[in-house]
Amino acid sequence: MFLNPIYTAFRHNECPDPGVPVNGKRFGDSLQLGSSISFLCDEGFLGTQGSETITCILKEGSVVWNSAVLRCEAPCGGHLTSPSGTILSPGWPGFYKDALSCAWVIEAQPGYPIKITFDRFKTEVNYDTLEVRDGRTYSAPLIGVYHGTQVPQFLISTSNYLYLLFSTDKSHSDIGFQLRYESESRCGRSISAITLQSDHCLDPGIPVNGQRHGNDFYVGALVTFSCDSGYTLSDGEPLECEPNFQWSRALPSCEGEAHHEGALK
Repeated sequence: MFLNPIYTAFRHNECPDPGVPVNGKRFGDSLQLGSSISFLCDEGFLGTQGSETITCILKEGSVVWNSAVLRCEAPCGGHLTSPSGTILSPGWPGFYKDALSCAWVIEAQPGYPIKITFDRFKTEVNYDTLEVRDGRTYSAPLIGVYHGTQVPQFLISTSNYLYLLFSTDKSHSDIGFQLRYESESRCGRSISAITLQSDHCLDPGIPVNGQRHGNDFYVGALVTFSCDSGYTLSDGEPLECEPNFQWSRALPSCEGEAHHEGALK
């Protein structure tokens, strides 16, 4: 005797188990006709397909879910206004894609600077870069251009905006980055209340395939850089810690022969 698989597996009144979204959570376990299950993406991910809530219904004689399960992915850019959050490179936790141009604007309340902390960072040296600018647009002052594995532990804006641009070329990718941003400390004080206690700039970092000369970061201090044999410094001017506790220039990079052969990639 032929048995209807829906009848044998789900007894006419149950939907199949929808599972749990990758990079997400599930709320609800009932598979009964008329019941609903909800999903929520993990921090840093957005739902790109499917629904946040699905309901078990009867459709054309079959017991099915009324929508697809939520798909959670790291977005390519966005306008972020939460007091804190996470930004992930598209494709996280896997490798990012080629030929990306992803822009994020972080907006805090007026009078609240923004702090970003790098938890993970690894991109193709020289070619896949993250630019951070001290404002809301690409024309804002450049804080730094980061690639490879060399990034400062954290950065702090001078206004209530930060602009981030992640650009990749058409070949070779890596794990990318995971960073956190916040405009208010956990104890409720603004970041400005914390940074005003400081009298120096943040560590500017060290170029990949290079060295930094100078470890004083107080206002007025100068640091210079040099490169390993076979590499050339992109900008030989020293960095000066200015009165606003920001460096006068972006961290330079050490460019090797591969940089000049980019057209052959």
